[in-house]
Amino acid sequence: MFVDREADLQEMERRWGARPQFQLLWGRRRVGKSALIRRFADGKDAIVFQAVAGTVTDQLDLLTRRILAWRSDPELEGSPLSNWARTFAFLERVGRERKASGEPLLVVLDEFQYLAKTDKTVISRLSDFYGVVKHEELPLFIIISGSAISFFERQVEIGGVFGRRTFGGLLPPLGLMHKRITGGRGATLIGSLVGIPFRVRAGSRGPVLVYAGPLGLVRDRLRRRQDGGWDGEATVLGVRIGRFRMTRKGASRPVPD
Repeated sequence: MFVDREADLQEMERRWGARPQFQLLWGRRRVGKSALIRRFADGKDAIVFQAVAGTVTDQLDLLTRRILAWRSDPELEGSPLSNWARTFAFLERVGRERKASGEPLLVVLDEFQYLAKTDKTVISRLSDFYGVVKHEELPLFIIISGSAISFFERQVEIGGVFGRRTFGGLLPPLGLMHKRITGGRGATLIGSLVGIPFRVRAGSRGPVLVYAGPLGLVRDRLRRRQDGGWDGEATVLGVRIGRFRMTRKGASRPVPD
């Protein structure tokens, strides 16, 4: 089943290395986010933390345990992380150590919406942290992910640190995708989900499908192929999050993203 995420995995692997990366990854529960992250983390030095509903103390105690599972640290063993300022300062120190050794490190904060709910400063702290990572070119591959679609889309629309991501966005559900277009309107059907409506608008390089409602930031940009079908790119605020191919019904089987 994971083969359907090979394109996402290949893009992540292509970016793995000495340069800092900041990936956003959000989508409905059970669409494959955690499996994709686990597959990417396999064989890499990684701190993978999945937040839970609870207090800041609960969350940072769990993060401290995840870090100590990655490597021993006398400072954390004697005094667990107590706030996000100290947490990001610790990660900055680790980033500098990794730069000195020439080894990248994967840092994952999954279900990030829980962290933002219990501590309103965590987003600004993350922004300051990523500013240091970029300025000092620390070899950290940061993934911020979660299942609260409205939270992530709102933060991307606001801008700030979420608008400075290097790549990533909405992870759509797995399954065969169909698009039905009549005139200037249509809908995208993914598996058994209810159709997601869109309007068709003219773009500089071809038609653009503009979605409404919860997916209002998504745009599908189409280009016609020589065989009469279409190649498409799904984007969020101009950042590509996936590719797909479309063929008229009856011509051949559509190719899913």
